[in-house]
Amino acid sequence: MSALNRPPRSAAEVAALEALDSTQRLAFVRERGSSLAAETLVYLMRLGYAERDTVLLEMAAKELLGHPDGAGNLKGGHCEPIIGSIARTSFPQNARDRQTEFRQRCLAAALLEIRAGAETKHYWEERFGAAFRTKCIDVRRKLHNEERREVLGSELRDDDEDAWAESVVDPRSDDSVVLALHHLLRTERDAALWQAVNALPPRQREALLLRYREQLPIAGAGPRTICSVMRISEANGHKLLNKALARLRKNPELNSLWRDGA
Repeated sequence: MSALNRPPRSAAEVAALEALDSTQRLAFVRERGSSLAAETLVYLMRLGYAERDTVLLEMAAKELLGHPDGAGNLKGGHCEPIIGSIARTSFPQNARDRQTEFRQRCLAAALLEIRAGAETKHYWEERFGAAFRTKCIDVRRKLHNEERREVLGSELRDDDEDAWAESVVDPRSDDSVVLALHHLLRTERDAALWQAVNALPPRQREALLLRYREQLPIAGAGPRTICSVMRISEANGHKLLNKALARLRKNPELNSLWRDGA
């Protein structure tokens, strides 16, 4: 396998760790664990799995996933901010059970990806935030599909998502970028698009996903709009979306998506 393209901070941390023996490594993590990059913690967890070092594995996992606070919640770590940002736009505030289930599934999915190793899941050691966010969005999609099965009482399959996504595209739009976003962000089909979306500034990314994935209106009388979720004015909502779309239109790696109309 070729060398991993870790962020500079993580690359420096991993280089320092590789020069240590197992005892020194544990002392290093115990002293500096809370300040280590998420990608470094993934490396350490994989090392713990490979060497069957349960102490190292547990130490790294707590720093990456968070520490139990005694009330069933996790404090600290690198995962909770991502889980929280997605949960706030996906589940009602009073749906505590669904939020808890979402959190547990996200963390369990992350553990499986980490345990799979760098050979097949190298991206987790290169851009943890983007990899984990994408996995959480996949978990959310599956939860929403389950809810729709319960409501519709049908045998809806996960691979039915393509057909369902086609039905929610706004037929009044003649913008191929908008049409592609409606389809691809609902089906999560294209890795290049997701990388481009994850690279957007956080507020632009949030507005884009609310509009084209969650199908929320920018403003209006309903209880859930982009403006109400993000607590911004209608003018700022339009501004964020326009800036996000402009960035995606200028991305040369996505030209084929716009031409093909997804």
